[in-house]
Amino acid sequence: MSGAEAPQRTGLPFLVVGAALLSAVPALWLRSATPELSHAIEALLFGLAIVGAAFLLSWAAEVAQLDISAGLAVAVLALIAALWLVFLFLGFLAKLVFFTLIVLVAVGVWRAWRASPTPPRRS
Repeated sequence: MSGAEAPQRTGLPFLVVGAALLSAVPALWLRSATPELSHAIEALLFGLAIVGAAFLLSWAAEVAQLDISAGLAVAVLALIAALWLVFLFLGFLAKLVFFTLIVLVAVGVWRAWRASPTPPRRS
């Protein structure tokens, strides 16, 4: 192996992301099964799920920075956090309308990003 080649760690990122995803499983089980556990254990399980979700969101923002600017990646991350709070307070119909508007805005942003940098000239 030459000095210019970096060692590849193909399995480690999948292991870390898998661990972050699996950290939410106990909290999902606790939410659906509603067992009688002490409040300290419930707080520990939900805290583990929150840490795993925070890791996944920060990892996704870092990966997004490879394709888009850092400011836009942080804005999308803030939008995801705001959506989480909005969905806690809105009903189903409002969520449906909100998702529809978000999709329309996302399509518009995507089309603007993929548009030609120089508009065609009119004769």
